[in-house]
Parts: sequence; C-alpha cells; structure tokens
Amino acid sequence: MLTKNEIEICNNLFKYINYELRDCIDHEIFIKSTLQDLGRFYFDKSISSFDGANDRLLKSVIKSITRNDDLKSDEDYYLSLCKLIGVKILPKDTFLAAQQEYNKIFVQMYNTVSGVGG
Repeated sequence: MLTKNEIEICNNLFKYINYELRDCIDHEIFIKSTLQDLGRFYFDKSISSFDGANDRLLKSVIKSITRNDDLKSDEDYYLSLCKLIGVKILPKDTFLAAQQEYNKIFVQMYNTVSGVGG
C-alpha cells in the first residue's frame, strides 16, 4: 500500500514520463552504446527529478503504464522506459545516419551539381 506522498510522487513520475522525458535533450544520450544504458540514464533522470522518488516507485509506474507484470530485471524496466518514450534506435545511431544523409545530399550531390555548372 502506498502512502499519500508516494501516490503523489507516482503521479508526478507518470506525468514526467508521458509529457517531459521524451523531449529530454542531454549530451549524454549521444554517448550511450546500448538501449539498456540509455534506459538506465532515463530511469536515473526520472528518479532524480522528484524528491522522494525511488526505484520501487518508478518501477511501479512503469509496470502500471505498460500493464506488463512480466518485468523482472532492471534491464527490463530500462528497455520498457525507452519504449514508453518512443526510443527505438539509439540517438547516436540516428545522429550518424542523419549526418551521412546530410553529407550525401548536400556535400556529394551539391558538389557534383555545382561542379557541372562551374
């Protein structure tokens, strides 16, 4: 049974996950090498955002949102948190793919086109 204060913390964590965490931009998200590492970063960030928040309360919120009672290990919670905020690919991989596309379009193609006229 949760206390009134714990319920308030859970409500705040719920709102944070659903409305703020997905917009989190931090340089650290680009250095995480696995989704589990990224999920742990988001997990720790969520807990540190509210006084009194802890692993048990956040896990309870994640389990409630996902309606998944099969979450057992910390890694299960980390991956579930990534899924909840819509992260399917590591930001560093997305950044590298976008950088390659940019280079392909604006460096290689533009130089080819500009070289034709000049």
